[in-house]
Amino acid sequence: MDVFERVREVNAGAALTAEQITAARSCLLGGIDESTVAARKHAARRPAFLIAGAVVGAAAVTATALVVTHVATPAPRVEAIPAPSASPAPSGAATPAPYPSASTGAGTSPQEPFPGTTPQEGQYLRLTTKTEVLVYRGPEGTAYEWGYRYPTVGMPFSALLVRTDGTLYVPADRASEWVQVSGPPSQRVRPFPEPQSPEDAAAWDALLPAGSGDSIARAAGGRFSERSTPTDFSVYPGDPSALLDYLRAQFAESGPDVDEQMMMAMVGVLRGNLAPAPLRKTFIEALELSGKSTVVSTEGPITTYAVDYVTTGVRRETITIDARTGWATEYTLSVHRDDGGLVPESVPDLRFTLSQEIVDSAP
Repeated sequence: MDVFERVREVNAGAALTAEQITAARSCLLGGIDESTVAARKHAARRPAFLIAGAVVGAAAVTATALVVTHVATPAPRVEAIPAPSASPAPSGAATPAPYPSASTGAGTSPQEPFPGTTPQEGQYLRLTTKTEVLVYRGPEGTAYEWGYRYPTVGMPFSALLVRTDGTLYVPADRASEWVQVSGPPSQRVRPFPEPQSPEDAAAWDALLPAGSGDSIARAAGGRFSERSTPTDFSVYPGDPSALLDYLRAQFAESGPDVDEQMMMAMVGVLRGNLAPAPLRKTFIEALELSGKSTVVSTEGPITTYAVDYVTTGVRRETITIDARTGWATEYTLSVHRDDGGLVPESVPDLRFTLSQEIVDSAP
C-alpha cells in the first residue's frame, strides 16, 4: 500500500471522520515506511470518495511513490521509497559527516548554502500547499484518478479538478510539536467539459461533495499516527555522487526499475521541502548528475526539471526549484491517459503549488 492509497483509506460511501483524515495525512509525514506497494483494484458500482485533495501538502510528502497504471497493461508493482536505513554507504564511497536528523531539528551550519531558510530556536518552517487533483466520473457511479482506471471501467462522462489548501508548521526543534492546518477539501476548480451541465454538476455533488471548514492536527515530533515516522536525514551522503550510489544500493533488488526508484526517491525528498539546507543542495546536484532528469524551463533562479518513467508506470513528474532557497515551488504528476480529449494534456493529474516561510509562531 502506498501513501496515496492511504489517503484514500475510506470505505466507499462512508463519511470521513477527522481522525481518518488526520491519519491519512500523517502517513505522508514520515515519507515511506513500507518497501513495496501494489495498485489497488478499482471498486466498481460504488462511489469512491477521493480525499487526496485533503492532503496537507507536498511539504508533508517527504518521499512518496504514486502507483500509476496504464489502462492497456496489468497494474505494475511499484516499490515505495523506503525510510532510509542506517546501512553503510556503498563500497568505495566515502562516509560523509551526517546531517542532523528530523527528530533533532535542521540546525545551522556555517556552510549552509541557503541562508535564511533554517528556523532558529522558537521559530517554525511554515510550508503551505495548494493541492489540485484531477478526478474522472465514470459510467458506473464511480470517481477515480486516471491512473487507477481499469479496462473494465468505461470511458468517463466528465472530469473535475478539485483543490485543497493546507499548511504544515515544522518547529526548529523537530522533536517539538508539529501543527497541520488543512482547508476545506474538494473545492471545485474547473469542470471538464466546459460549460458544465446542471446534470453533471448534480452528479458530482452527490459523488464528491465539497467539504467545509478547516481542521487542525498536532503531534510531537511530527508523529501524527503510530505509522508516521519523520525521515531521518542523517543517513544520506553529503556528496551528490555518493548519494546516487547510496540510493541505487537501497533499490538494488528492483532490477530494471532501480533508476526509476532512485529518481522517485530524489524527487520525493525535494518536493517535501523538509531536508536541511546542505542536503537540499546535494539532492539538487544529484538530480542534475543522474542523467535521468531534463531541464524543461529556466527563468532566473527558477528551474523546472522533468523525469519520465516507463518501467514503473508511464508518467512524467516535474519539480520546480528556486536556486535561492533550494526549496521546491511546484510539483506535477502527469499520467499517460487517453480520455478522448476530455481534459487538455496541459492539465496534470496532480499539482502541488508550494510556498515556504520562517515564522515565529504556529496556530
